[in-house]
Amino acid sequence: MRQNFFLTLLRAFNGKPAIVFATILSVFYSFIYVIIQLQDLALLFGSVGLFIIIGIMMFLSARIDWNKDPSAESVV
Repeated sequence: MRQNFFLTLLRAFNGKPAIVFATILSVFYSFIYVIIQLQDLALLFGSVGLFIIIGIMMFLSARIDWNKDPSAESVV
């Protein structure tokens, strides 16, 4: 069943975006599975995981030029 899902993604998005999306989903579901299995330490691992995710998002968004004028790029 999963193999069909991944093959459909690969064909629909021409490879690289599909692999990135499948990897993100796999990591997310693995993280949720681990948290559910830990029970006693779920709050600790969930908090640490959320901290890491927010840190990654901040790192990736720091390189975005938020003040860039979109109309300046459309000049041909």
